[in-house]
Amino acid sequence: MGNCSSEVSSQVSASAHNSTGTFTSSHNNGLPTGTSSHKTQSLRRKSSLRKGTSNGSFHNDSPARNLEVKPLSAENQLRWNTLFHKGKHKIIDPEDVHIVLDTSISSCINKLQSAETTLILRRARKVVGTLTNQNPSASKNSSLGYGNGKKNKTPVDDESKSRAIYQKDHLIDLNVMRTIFIAGDRWMTRGRAEKWMDTSFTSYFRRMNSAVDVESGTDEENNESGQGDLVESAYTILLHLSEARWDHAQAIASISAQRVGLVLDANKQMKDPKKEKAKPSPSPPPMFPFGEDNAAGVPPPTLPNGVSFQALTLLIAYSLRCNRRQRLNLLFHLLLGSSKLTEILDEHPAGGIPSWIVDFDQDWKLSYGSLGHEYYYATSIRIDALVAIETIGVLLHNAPPQGSQVHVDNEDVSSGPAEGNRKRALSYGDKKYHKANMHVMLSDYLRRVRHGSDSPIFENAKEQRKQKNALDSFLSASADIYSRAQQKTKVKSSKIIQWTLAEFMNWAKSAIPDDSTLDIIMHHVFGMGLLPTPSMERKLVADSWIEWQLRELHLFGAENNDVNAAISAMTNGIKNLLSFSNREIDTSSEPFSMSVLHDNFDMNGSAVWGGIGGFDGKGGLGNGIMYCIDKKWWTKWEAYVRWEWHGGGSDSISRTRPRELSSEPLLDRSSDFFLGGSMGSYELMKQNLTKNRDYVLVPPCVWDILYELYGGGPPLPRMILKRVSDNSSIDVSIKERFQKPNKIPNSLFVVTHPRVIECQVCVPHQPYRRGDVGPMSIRLMATSNQPLWRLFAEIVLRLPIVHPRGKNSDGKGRGRLWKNFEQKDGSENDEAAPSRFGPWELLIQSRAAEFPVGENMDMDHGAYDLFVKSWDDYADHATVGSVGLEDGSRLMFEYALVGKDEEFTWPREAAEKAGIRSRDNAEDLEFRRTLRGLDTNGNFITDVKRIIGTVIDAMDSAGRWYQAEIADIDFQKDDSRESISASANTESDESRHPRQIRAVKIDFRDVGGHEQWILIGSDRLATKGRYTRDSIKSIRLEQMDNGSAGKQTNGESKALGFVLKRHSTKEPTPFQLCTSVCSFPGFGACGLANMGNTCYANSAVQCISYMPLLRSYLLSNQFKKFGDINKDNPLGTGGRLLEEFASLQQLMWSAKLGVRTPTKFRSQLAKALQQYAGADQQDAQELLNDLLDALHEDSNKVVNKPYVEALEDGWVESRDLSKVGEESWRRFLRRNRSIVANIAMGQVLNRVTCPACNYTSRNFDPFNMLSIPFPTVSDVVFRCQVLRRATPYNCPNTLGLKNGNGSSRQSKTTSYPSDHLILEEYTITMSRLADIGDLKENIHKLCGISLNRLKLFVLDEEEEGVEDHSQQREGNLMNLSAIPEKEGPCLQFARQSSNGKLLSPAEVPTAIYVFETTLKSRKSNDKEDQSNKIPVYDLSSSDKEYAWKLVQQDLKNFGDMNECRSFDTNPNNLAKAMSQCVWPLSVDRVAVGLRVDAIDHRGHWFSGSVIDVTQDSSSEADGEGTKIKVHFDNFSSKWDLDFFFSDFTKGGVRPLYSHCRPKDTPLELQIFHGTAKTPNELFGFPFFLQCYSEWSGARAGAHILSQASRFIERSKKGRAVDMKDVELNKMYTDSRDAIGKVIDVILEADRDFVRGAISLGQNGSLTNSFNGAGVVEKLKENLLPLLKKLPFDLIICDTKQASGESELRDVRYEYTLERNVGNFMNAQNGIVLQWKNVGRTDEILYTEPSIYKEKSKNRSQTEDSNSERSIYARGGMRIGACLDEFCKEQNLDQADCWRCPKCNDVREGRQSMKLWRLPDLLTFHLKRFNCSARWREKITTKINFPLTGLDMKEWCDNDSPLSSDGSIYDLVGVVNHYGGMTGGHYVATCKATSCSPNGSEEVEHNFNGAGVHAFGTKEKVSQTATWKLGRSKDKDSSSIHTRAALSAAKTAAESSEPLWLQFDDDSVEPIPPRSVNTESAYVLFYRRRQISPSNIARYSTMD
Repeated sequence: MGNCSSEVSSQVSASAHNSTGTFTSSHNNGLPTGTSSHKTQSLRRKSSLRKGTSNGSFHNDSPARNLEVKPLSAENQLRWNTLFHKGKHKIIDPEDVHIVLDTSISSCINKLQSAETTLILRRARKVVGTLTNQNPSASKNSSLGYGNGKKNKTPVDDESKSRAIYQKDHLIDLNVMRTIFIAGDRWMTRGRAEKWMDTSFTSYFRRMNSAVDVESGTDEENNESGQGDLVESAYTILLHLSEARWDHAQAIASISAQRVGLVLDANKQMKDPKKEKAKPSPSPPPMFPFGEDNAAGVPPPTLPNGVSFQALTLLIAYSLRCNRRQRLNLLFHLLLGSSKLTEILDEHPAGGIPSWIVDFDQDWKLSYGSLGHEYYYATSIRIDALVAIETIGVLLHNAPPQGSQVHVDNEDVSSGPAEGNRKRALSYGDKKYHKANMHVMLSDYLRRVRHGSDSPIFENAKEQRKQKNALDSFLSASADIYSRAQQKTKVKSSKIIQWTLAEFMNWAKSAIPDDSTLDIIMHHVFGMGLLPTPSMERKLVADSWIEWQLRELHLFGAENNDVNAAISAMTNGIKNLLSFSNREIDTSSEPFSMSVLHDNFDMNGSAVWGGIGGFDGKGGLGNGIMYCIDKKWWTKWEAYVRWEWHGGGSDSISRTRPRELSSEPLLDRSSDFFLGGSMGSYELMKQNLTKNRDYVLVPPCVWDILYELYGGGPPLPRMILKRVSDNSSIDVSIKERFQKPNKIPNSLFVVTHPRVIECQVCVPHQPYRRGDVGPMSIRLMATSNQPLWRLFAEIVLRLPIVHPRGKNSDGKGRGRLWKNFEQKDGSENDEAAPSRFGPWELLIQSRAAEFPVGENMDMDHGAYDLFVKSWDDYADHATVGSVGLEDGSRLMFEYALVGKDEEFTWPREAAEKAGIRSRDNAEDLEFRRTLRGLDTNGNFITDVKRIIGTVIDAMDSAGRWYQAEIADIDFQKDDSRESISASANTESDESRHPRQIRAVKIDFRDVGGHEQWILIGSDRLATKGRYTRDSIKSIRLEQMDNGSAGKQTNGESKALGFVLKRHSTKEPTPFQLCTSVCSFPGFGACGLANMGNTCYANSAVQCISYMPLLRSYLLSNQFKKFGDINKDNPLGTGGRLLEEFASLQQLMWSAKLGVRTPTKFRSQLAKALQQYAGADQQDAQELLNDLLDALHEDSNKVVNKPYVEALEDGWVESRDLSKVGEESWRRFLRRNRSIVANIAMGQVLNRVTCPACNYTSRNFDPFNMLSIPFPTVSDVVFRCQVLRRATPYNCPNTLGLKNGNGSSRQSKTTSYPSDHLILEEYTITMSRLADIGDLKENIHKLCGISLNRLKLFVLDEEEEGVEDHSQQREGNLMNLSAIPEKEGPCLQFARQSSNGKLLSPAEVPTAIYVFETTLKSRKSNDKEDQSNKIPVYDLSSSDKEYAWKLVQQDLKNFGDMNECRSFDTNPNNLAKAMSQCVWPLSVDRVAVGLRVDAIDHRGHWFSGSVIDVTQDSSSEADGEGTKIKVHFDNFSSKWDLDFFFSDFTKGGVRPLYSHCRPKDTPLELQIFHGTAKTPNELFGFPFFLQCYSEWSGARAGAHILSQASRFIERSKKGRAVDMKDVELNKMYTDSRDAIGKVIDVILEADRDFVRGAISLGQNGSLTNSFNGAGVVEKLKENLLPLLKKLPFDLIICDTKQASGESELRDVRYEYTLERNVGNFMNAQNGIVLQWKNVGRTDEILYTEPSIYKEKSKNRSQTEDSNSERSIYARGGMRIGACLDEFCKEQNLDQADCWRCPKCNDVREGRQSMKLWRLPDLLTFHLKRFNCSARWREKITTKINFPLTGLDMKEWCDNDSPLSSDGSIYDLVGVVNHYGGMTGGHYVATCKATSCSPNGSEEVEHNFNGAGVHAFGTKEKVSQTATWKLGRSKDKDSSSIHTRAALSAAKTAAESSEPLWLQFDDDSVEPIPPRSVNTESAYVLFYRRRQISPSNIARYSTMD
């Protein structure tokens, strides 16, 4: 134990407070009985070894069983009982020791912010870098080991030891730790050396009139134990807290809990009623101080050689961010000294873990032994009061620094200009230029604080007074103790004043009265020089603000004289701050005016980060740039730093540091047209925001500082709109006003919603390149009245000009702008020749402008003014609005290339000239015709498929031209609703003639791509060699290098370094890239070669390589350094896959090659996961899941996985949800502790409620990838209109049955669905893969019509965007196509747009038209007549009696009052009977219309009718001269055959159905509506009807009339007002009566005709003849007057006439009694109801039935249309809709087998899920592939996912532990799938972030900005210098590519734009942010914007 005085030692031996406790005998725990006085013995033994009055410590030099045993005293027993019963419920399960310790450490570190953790990491890296880079034989003047206050130290030896430890174990030892905390160490050393406390107490006693002589409190001799050396004490604590000792602590916890019989498992802690009634058991004895470890056989592990960065961060977080009691507890134990702490820890009952620190003030105790800490050590651990007072006093002291003092306002800076001023540079070409000085002095200030000698004072006068008062309070509370201690020192007393922890905390109440004082103390030790204090932050911002406002005095209304006066009043320090170059301003010359300052400023001094605002940083309007910051955050920051404005400061004070600098409260994340991050550096702000209420404005330099200090984002730069007028009054002197920050004037505003214009650079060697992939692009803010030259100036500054010949010898380039004029609807003309360059036109015709390149960017004002003149002349003084640039406009910047003759050549013009020489318009038109399948005359080519295999020029989806083959063609089908597959291009395609080619499939596989469908009208197709021929042959890339002028190779140019090209097997293209160059060194950018269908693996690997922290973990080999490889895990691969994957990542990030072939990784993957061994196509999501799982198991720290029981339902039900979630996560971590589990796994709360008992089961399930479904509204939504058949019930006015009195008889009113309805409409939502039969079933349930009577139709083509289908039908409903019964899936019939994309249900549901079959068979025995399916009996057969019985039954009902109204008799039996009854016995009896069966010349029997009887006079034989022509049913007239009467007698022609069977399917006709005035224009609602084939024409006409009555049944609304309307209503009545009478007349004639024919054979004689001419004549006579009264005429047409392809012929329908109707009507015919005009008006009586609408309750759209539309945006679906679907409540099926724990029965529970714990890396899997029992599909619906600002809080449970700032996520990668279910291609899109090859990265800043470090962009990591035979010719070319790549990488690192890269196997190219979100997105990778500081500390490398 720690040193105590002899007085205290004797007290310990005699007092029960320090007795070790009693182990009572027990059969349960097996512990020995007795007590031990080993502490007293140990103290006395150690006391004899100590020098002077130093007390002893506990030693474990004898086992417990040899110690003397004594029972506990009653007082000790009572004290122990109190401690035990108070803390036993806090003891954790021993299985959770690792987890709780890890969680506790992480929770503590997370009290820091990510940006703070990064500042600590930077310091550690700098120290370690100095250590590892230093020569072992370096001088002793090294910084390591400085200021530790120890003697006989050899720095060189310490450094060598530290270096060896770090290189071996990746740990830091005490020497390195001292260097990291060197500021506090120096402060302590200086304070003791200068005896600050002695001086302070002397001064205090003098003020108090006290006569106390003060001497030095401590010296090296009496402080040998190290008391007061806080760093060394902290190092000791961290060593013992290392993970290496956790196994030992767990073993001790497990053994101790078993021996005392503690039940700690959650499932076993359920209360037992029987045990509750029993008496409480006595408390078990406390643990021995040395933890029973030797007796238990658990030897303590050896301490590690150092501590990790995580431990270092833990120390800082604990000392600066924990609560007051925890920090005082830590400070108390730090004051013990290292040796005392070591002694305690070696013997502690908890197993050597400093549990009294980690579990102090926590709701848990590490183990049973931890309870004994307070029992044993509460009074025995004591610190020297004098050492504590002196140490804390020094830390609290505000001593002036040595040397020249640096004050805030009125003193000079003796050290000159701040060395820490950052000069960030944008790099283009070969050199740095554009010094965008951000004035970030943070690193310099921290450095000066660490140095100590010239450290500035950051506190203002008020804070200094407060600190002085705090020191006075400290002196007052410590004076008495300090005085007594001094007296004892004078008399050499052995009794030292010492404090226990309780006494120390009691003293601290008065000595350290508030937390701010404690903050100063702890910060001086562990924060000084590492983290800024609030006062340092204030000074940093204030100095930068003052600097800015002195530059921008005009914004504050100051005139020139005021400006000069202000500058004259400035101190030299401020003037030096205004120097943005390395030279100082000469302030000796007089007068010192603004003009002098202007001449001395660098041109770019005011430039904004990333070049925003142009060279001068003034923005597009020339007024400057400001940043918007959330007002609430700014208010918190003002209170935290005690911000001071000129004229007053912040009244509120807060110790709480604001969280991240988030701009999310200002951003509009609900916009339907703007996705977060899709416009790069620009983010859309909310509307109606007010300055100083919602946001504040800060200068760019202030934003840079705050962003580096706090992280967050995204940045919101905005152009200043207004200035203060010149006559603004200044109420104070300029000198006073500008010595402090001034508030932004109220009249200064910014453009919160500017126009955003995108500009891309033109690739010189592919100027005609289309698409978004490849060129670098930027986004610019603009306004309508902005000068165009300012826009041009910002473009040339920010866009990369990396081509070595982009400038002349004077360093100047020449550029111009092109504007994109592509139509928004994407329509193009097929006939016109496509543009050579696509839809681009020059913005300014015949003009160009010069611009500086390279080193010339760093220019003075004179040069700048010349360029401004050139730019303004180019723009012709135009504005952005005057040249037609709008929001969303796209520009292209083209710069000219310089040839040998120093002449500029425009790449696009050179390409155009080359194109003219090789292009002939006639040739191009011929090419287009050939593609369409036409010859030169426009006729169809017979063998159109011969074009397959033709080699042409084609552009891939990335905009690259290749020579490729046509692999397949797709025709424009006349009857198909199918569209090109999802992978097809979406260019618009105009209407074409049938059988023309509509698209071709291009095979890009030879160039590393995949097959793509391209519409033939697209300009992505061209003749061979058109775009793959070098068009700039005069400009060779090999000639561009300075050292290779005039040098040429084989005549092929190579593309630039930042664009990778794939090699083609066709004719060589001059745009190939040598893949030995990494396009963006430091950003990965390494392609992976496709090894045979491995695109799925390549895309997955690329996305993982950009996952922060995991990338660092793999690149730095941390899994090896920390021993994380688990080679014994049966679930893993023995670590082999982990090692091989890390090796692949290291190759990809080495920046040595642009393409890698992952052969070894592929081989290891095949061995580990057999399903990926072959060359088959695989699912990238499945590979990602398996790969992450394999990496997790290979790095799992749990070697022997324990069996973990699930939580009991009773325990879960009795605990709070947060406790259940915590315990569930602990149980998961018992078996899973790896980097994947820590950063990529989360928890889902799954609730299932029993419908019977309402019991809710709560389970927490882990996940590493969220598979989110598409919501039900994304299923197919059908709007079904059902047209019922006409019946007497829904058409009573026309078809009503008559009673005896002549009135209509109607059916009773029934409940819905009702047969009174004619037209109904239902909205039904179906699963995308449901069968049409399922849809039919739903319609049946809704309308009540039987399934076999429903016929479904769909339109071939529908107009887009039409909501009202009643309006849409006119002229467009003529192309209905029947849907087959077993057709499917429903998705096939979903409404699609012209580009083949599925429209959302919120836009237009798919229209389905449902017609009830118009035939209604009579019922027999409650069943419909099936006579068409049963045999027709022969009347002449032996069973003729039964046959006659059937015939008589049909005759009885045939033609009654229900015929043609309620029922329709099947005439098959009657037709056969008629054929037999009228069968001719002689040739003169053969009549036209006779129904027969005849045999053709092939011997096949067919039914038909006699259509002609012709007498041939040349024939002599009887009957042989008469030709009888027979027309066969369902055949055209060309198949008619002539027969003779001999065929009748010989059996070649027989009565009907003698050999044939009746047709099962009736004839179906489509009925249209037209008018007599415009016969060729159809309108209205067409319908279908069915006719029995054996009906006569008249009977079929009656059926048509009855069904047409539905469109005249109801009069038009609003009538019967005047006489005219009365007459019109009478016309309706007359027309209805006429229809009814016509039907009656026809039915009567048809009945007489049939009965007359059959009556001939009733007596058994079939020899009589029948002549129906009388019946026919009577019918004609009766119909003639009635037909004139009909409201319409029946006109026969065919489908071509109905569709408008030919004119309608006036062929009137004949009401004939001849059989059958099929002879003159077929499926190609239709009937037009030609409606007659009423009177002299154009009005007709057509009235469309009213629609009864009711929404389906069966999966219908129950949401409001507005909420439904909110799911969709930008033509896609919000990702929030998918997450809503994931979280919504749903009913489980019994097949899911959920058993209710309460009911103990399988129930169909209600399940809902919520997110509970979210990881730092969140992965979404969009479930695009949908399968059913019969069908499968890929859902191509576009998901709109934001690139920035995805707030997950909405889908987290309300009780979730998610913090408020931990729910914002930003996108880092996307795996895209192109293709369908049977095959496709994977492409990855990743946000490229900087990382060094050894894994150094900074992850806290997710947006580019000042202070954000870039790694790996130095030239030394660019390329390998290895030479190979035969490669010498590529030396110069490689140098060019290398320099271009380095420049591109620097541009990306120092640009405000994010760098998004597309990885298409070996091709790596930039892509604009707006193109990241596509309908092909499959897997999304998000990172938490504020990554957990604990994970940063755990997995960041210090290399």
